[in-house]
Amino acid sequence: MTPARRRWVAGALTLSAVLLAWVAPARADYPEKPIQLIVPFGPGGPADILARVVAARLSERLGKQVVIENQSGASTIVGTERAARARPDGYTLVVFSLTHAVNAASGRPLPYDSAKDFTPVAMLGASPFMLAVNPQMPATLDGLLDKGRKNEPLVASTAGVGSSTHLTAELFSLRTGVKITAVPYRGSGPALLDLVSGIVQMSFSSVVSALPYTRNGRLRGLAVTALQRSKAAPDTPTLAESGLPGFESTSWIALFAPAGTPAAIVDRLNAEISATMDLPDVRRALENDGSEIVKMTPDELGRYFTAEIAKWRDVIIKGNIKLE
Repeated sequence: MTPARRRWVAGALTLSAVLLAWVAPARADYPEKPIQLIVPFGPGGPADILARVVAARLSERLGKQVVIENQSGASTIVGTERAARARPDGYTLVVFSLTHAVNAASGRPLPYDSAKDFTPVAMLGASPFMLAVNPQMPATLDGLLDKGRKNEPLVASTAGVGSSTHLTAELFSLRTGVKITAVPYRGSGPALLDLVSGIVQMSFSSVVSALPYTRNGRLRGLAVTALQRSKAAPDTPTLAESGLPGFESTSWIALFAPAGTPAAIVDRLNAEISATMDLPDVRRALENDGSEIVKMTPDELGRYFTAEIAKWRDVIIKGNIKLE
C-alpha cells in the first residue's frame, strides 16, 4: 500500500469513528446522562412552569434528570440560538412557542433558520384566547361585527405590538373585514384592566385572565379562538362555530431539538412525553393556565409549525405590522 493510500485509509477510519461517536446516542441505552432543556423565557411564566412539571416527570420515566435552563432575551432568540448550535445527540431540547412562529414569520434576520435548524419532538399543549368585550358593547359576536361595520373601527387593547393578542386581533380583522384600532399596552394585565374600565371596547385575552371578569359580569366573553371549546369556559362558543370557520389562534408550547437529532431518539422522547402528559399533575398544570393537552407526532408538529409560520406571515404582511 502506498503512503498516500495509507493516509487516505487512516483518514477514512478517523472520519468513521467520529461519525459513529456522533450518532452513538441513538443506541437503546439512551439516555446515559442528564438532558438539558432550554427554556428561552424567564422563570415563572406559563412556558417555564409547564416545562418544569414535564421535566420532573420525564426525568422519572427516562431515569436521567432533565435539567431546566432558563435563557431569556431578544424575544426567545438568545436561548433558541444556543439550542440551534448544540450537538444533535438528544441531550439538548428547547421550548418552542407561538413566539417562535412569529419570529420566523416576521422577516427579521435571525441567527438561525427556524425550519432547518431544528427537529420537532412533541407538542405539549395549547391555550386559546377569549374575545372579551366591555358590557357596554353588544352581547353577541354578530352584534359586535355589525357595530364595527357601521361605526368607527373597534378599539382593542393588546399586550404590545407584535404580541399574540395583537396578531390575533389583526387576524380577526382580516377574517371579518371589520377595522380594528389596536392599542398596545405593556403586558396583558394593563390591557385587560382598561377593557374592564371601558377605555377600550374589546380584547383577546388568555381565558384564565378573562374568566374572573366574565364570571362577575365586568366583561362579556363572546368566543374563544381554538377549534374546540375550552374546558375552562365550556359555555363560551368558538369563533369557528360562531361564523368564522377554521379560525384558530392559540398560545402553544412544544419541544424541539437541534436538527440532525437521531430519529430513534426523537421517537423515544415523543412517546415518553406523550405518556407524561397523561399524568394528573401535568394535566393540572395545563388546566391552571387554561391550556389543553395536545398530542402530535414529530411529523405532525413539523407541519403544524410550518403552517403557523405561513399564517402569521400573512397577517403581518396584510396588517402592515412592524415588529420591533
